[in-house]
Amino acid sequence: MRTTNGWSSLLVASVDAALMRRDSVWIVSVSPLSGSGSNMPDLEAQAGSKRVYVSQSEYSEALTKALYNPQLLHGANNFLVSNYEDLIQADDVLSAEPKRALCVKKVFYPRTAAVWFGLALFLSTAIGLTAGIVSHDLMLGFAAGTGSLAILGAIQGALVWQARSTGK
Repeated sequence: MRTTNGWSSLLVASVDAALMRRDSVWIVSVSPLSGSGSNMPDLEAQAGSKRVYVSQSEYSEALTKALYNPQLLHGANNFLVSNYEDLIQADDVLSAEPKRALCVKKVFYPRTAAVWFGLALFLSTAIGLTAGIVSHDLMLGFAAGTGSLAILGAIQGALVWQARSTGK
C-alpha cells in the first residue's frame, strides 16, 4: 500500500468530491480464467497473467461503513472470521476456480450531488443578486442568476451522467 502525503490525499479527496463519487467495498468473485478459456495459465508452473476476471460482485454496506469508521471493527473479530474467512488466504497458489476477494472502487454518491446542486443554487442566486444590485436592473440580475444556474446545472448534469455511466 502506498502512503500519500497531505497534499496528494487532499487532491484525491477534492477530485472525488468534484466527480460526486466515494469509495465503496465490494465482495467479488475473481478468477484468472476468462469465460472462453483462451487465457489459460500454466497451473503447474504457477505462472500466468496477473489479470483476473470478475464474475460476480456484491456491495458490502457493513464493510463500506467500516472503511470510513474503523472503530466499527473493534470487537468484531468473531464476526469477521465467521463471515469473511475465505477472503483471508495465506497461499498465493494460482487456481482455476473462482475465489472471493475484496474490491474497493469508486461509485457515484447521490448525497454529494445534492450538496453540489445546493451550492450551485446558492452561487447563482448570489451572482444574480450581485449583478442586479450593481447594475440597478432587476431583469439583468435575474438573467445573470438563471444563466449561471443553467451553466452550473449543465456542468453538474454532465458530471452525474459520466459518474453513473462508469459507476455500479
